[in-house]
Amino acid sequence: RDLDTMSGTVETSSPSADGAPTDGVAALRTQLEPLAITSNHPAEVELNFAADHVAPALPEVMEAVVQWNLGGRGTQLSYSADVATIELVARLSAFFETEVEVLLVPTGTASNSVALATLIPPFGSVYCAVGAHIDTSECGCPEMYSGGKLVKVPTRADGRIIVDSLIPLLRKPYKFPHTSKACAVSVTQPTEAGFCYSLDEIRTICSEAHANGYAVHMDGARFANALESPTLASADGTGLSPADLTWKAGVDVLSLGSTKGGTICAEAVVLFPTQSTHGQYTGAAAVEAAGYLRKRGGACVEKSRFLAAQMLGYLGIPQDSTAAASTPPPWQRAARNANALARYLAARLEKDCSGLGVAVVQPVHINMVFVEMLKSTFDALVSAGYVLSLTAGSADAKGPPSTPDHLRLRLCTFWSMVAADVDALVETIVASAK
Repeated sequence: RDLDTMSGTVETSSPSADGAPTDGVAALRTQLEPLAITSNHPAEVELNFAADHVAPALPEVMEAVVQWNLGGRGTQLSYSADVATIELVARLSAFFETEVEVLLVPTGTASNSVALATLIPPFGSVYCAVGAHIDTSECGCPEMYSGGKLVKVPTRADGRIIVDSLIPLLRKPYKFPHTSKACAVSVTQPTEAGFCYSLDEIRTICSEAHANGYAVHMDGARFANALESPTLASADGTGLSPADLTWKAGVDVLSLGSTKGGTICAEAVVLFPTQSTHGQYTGAAAVEAAGYLRKRGGACVEKSRFLAAQMLGYLGIPQDSTAAASTPPPWQRAARNANALARYLAARLEKDCSGLGVAVVQPVHINMVFVEMLKSTFDALVSAGYVLSLTAGSADAKGPPSTPDHLRLRLCTFWSMVAADVDALVETIVASAK
């Protein structure tokens, strides 16, 4: 957590004679060693930097699925009446330090859609960021579920809603019955551009929203990465708790993601106690409505225990146990490794490739590195077998290339990568310039 997250300020120096990085970059690499999870690493180097949802499932997740398929656990009630789901609700309540209601779904799109449809009526609308996943990448599903509409508000290039621009909208009366009634605000933490809202920003958005009768939804597809981002560390170097970043700040409903962090396909709609006074449906009515919406949208999984098992494996050993005291849970180890690898990647690119037409164009908050490189470099990487994407990530975060010979793209690191994968990528870039 003491690593500088601004990729342009990581102290670096020249490589050693054998090509290995030294000093600041080497320190970053050394800190990666205890974070590495090598059980699912390919025999050679990892070549896929296109996205984090390409990663395998964590071994703890696979083990949990197998265990919930054996013996007395093998036969369970369906549709979230199973013991695994009941246990998961209790575990998530402990995780968030408050009693929560949980609806499991197999995709993030379903999670966002059910959550928002619970908060707004068919004639309602949701304020969201320009480039929000619910607007650009879910094929209109949130609007299909709710019958309402998404209203984009002024947004920074890093994907964060501009709070000072949102507040007047929250205070503005709507024109009955000619305009849709804005009922909720949706924030993505971290954003699609890989940035984290500060705790103060979340608090301000929630406070203003609630004061004006709005509910607040958080899209937490990469929630674990936000929790493990040094940008959200407190003054003493410790991170924020899941509770700090959600209901204690005023968030009413969270779309809790885990698929990008290491499960197979397990996402959750998490309703907090604050939701009992905000949204189209409140309290028990909200839970019932969300259940109907999940079923009507085709996202109510019969053998729900296998969704719950994935997330139980992801959460790991209960935190009050002796074993958990010395070993970070799987979700945390996975997020720490992915985030640290991104910082290491940014540092190595700046140290070894800045003279080769490669530049890191945004600060690194989580497991995403936005870079500019020559088209010839990109072609060389693809020819070497690397899987890269020119369409993934926020266009605003990438920005326009500096010359017609350059392009910009997002590179993603994930839990099963190791430092050697980053080294190999950088070495391939350097070799392509010779």
